[in-house]
Amino acid sequence: MCSRIATGFGSAIFGVIVIVAAILLFKFANPASWLKSLAIPFMLVWLIMGIGGSADGYISRKSIPEKVSLFEKDQKDFFSKEIVKVEKTHNSWQGIRVFCQ
Repeated sequence: MCSRIATGFGSAIFGVIVIVAAILLFKFANPASWLKSLAIPFMLVWLIMGIGGSADGYISRKSIPEKVSLFEKDQKDFFSKEIVKVEKTHNSWQGIRVFCQ
């Protein structure tokens, strides 16, 4: 749970850094420079990473009380539900592993 929140927070921070870079490139690059054209993809990355990371962090924080109460009530049930979620997450990384190798 904490790693998911940290990932969302890190993604939001990365999005802010990218938007600052895009603004700086757009403002200070020469009009005919290819650096000025990098501002558009940086804006798209900001939309995906910044807004997506913030939304993921918000949703993760919102689910903490429910998870804590479930853990306090029945630890075995909590782990059985979480193991299924973690296995789904790890199985979804297969495409990333193939792409990165």
